[in-house]
Amino acid sequence: MSNTSKLSERARKLELRKQRNRASAAASRKRKDDRIDQLEAQVKLLLGENARLKLQAQMKQAMDQQQQSADPSLAAPMASSSFSSAGYGLHPLDSCSNSLPAVSAPYNG
Repeated sequence: MSNTSKLSERARKLELRKQRNRASAAASRKRKDDRIDQLEAQVKLLLGENARLKLQAQMKQAMDQQQQSADPSLAAPMASSSFSSAGYGLHPLDSCSNSLPAVSAPYNG
């Protein structure tokens, strides 16, 4: 084999390797973007669930307070196993922000 043919063979192999590398990099970027989309959808779902649970807790608390003020004899004493009465202070999630972004229909993917 001549020097020229060896160089052209080497250049061809190099070009093929570059093409494979480009395709591999593109596939990797696509997988990354797909994973980010999946995680963003999961965050949206969890934020919606969190907002729903906070609202449910607020409604329960309001109903309990309303019931308690209507008939103080029905008021149940605080459970000794609650987080704050057990001497732990505030619940770790009490410091979470109450301002949540608007959430549309939950993700069912």
